[in-house]
Amino acid sequence: MSGDFFEYTLVRDDRFEPIAVLIGGAEEDQLVQERGVITQLTSTGAAGDAVEIETGARTRSVALTFTWVGLIMEGAVAAAFLAPLRGRWQLLRAVALIGFCVTTYAVLPIAGFAVLLLTMGLAHAHRPGVRRAHAIAAAAILVWNAILAGLIL
Repeated sequence: MSGDFFEYTLVRDDRFEPIAVLIGGAEEDQLVQERGVITQLTSTGAAGDAVEIETGARTRSVALTFTWVGLIMEGAVAAAFLAPLRGRWQLLRAVALIGFCVTTYAVLPIAGFAVLLLTMGLAHAHRPGVRRAHAIAAAAILVWNAILAGLIL
């Protein structure tokens, strides 16, 4: 819950570089340097060795925001699918799942996982409009990720 995981991921994972640079304000040279420090630690470091990642306040804020928004969205999906909802209240499941997928995978370039989750939601839904909403969200995420891959990555 400290944001450390996303802070590390924003630095270490190349797929997140556009987010770290555009939103987090990180410098590309800084990211390359931090990756080098991490790579050196993982290849030559001993058990118990550690390095501190220097990302800056904006990147740290982005990481903390990702952490808390993710926790809230995932909690909403879990609550909606675990609750014994009946009738129209079942729509909350679709809203939570589609909301999670659209917000998460608009930023994370992992469209395949979003499509998998939305396909499972589609299979779970009984109303045609709800099924259509899952399919539209999956298609939108695929298109958006393709745009990101072509324009930013």
